[in-house]
Amino acid sequence: MIGLVAFTILGLYLWGCYRITRWANNKAKTKGIATWKYAVPAALLSYGLLFWDWAPTLATHQYLCMTEGGLTVLKPIEQWQKENPGIAETLTPIERAKWQHEGNITRVPLNERFIWEFEDSTHWFGIHE
Repeated sequence: MIGLVAFTILGLYLWGCYRITRWANNKAKTKGIATWKYAVPAALLSYGLLFWDWAPTLATHQYLCMTEGGLTVLKPIEQWQKENPGIAETLTPIERAKWQHEGNITRVPLNERFIWEFEDSTHWFGIHE
């Protein structure tokens, strides 16, 4: 039922955007001006009310992925295997491991010796790092 209400509201919004754009188009015709000069700004304004945060979110996401994203390997697997001969063959993966949350740090056990650990923080526009 909630979905029906949401789709109805979205339909009314899109119908309103269409009507505003048509009104601007007709207004430009009566003034003898190129219709796109009125219709394009009206469409951008009316559709922009719903999608105003898309461009800044995309730009912030791209920036943070390029500057903050990455992976830290403290020790390559080959070096660890040299220091611990025969251990790698005995490790078995943990199926359906329980995630352990401690503040903004999450740990997931991979096997008897290794834990995947990551930190989650939220930035403006709801971007998670």
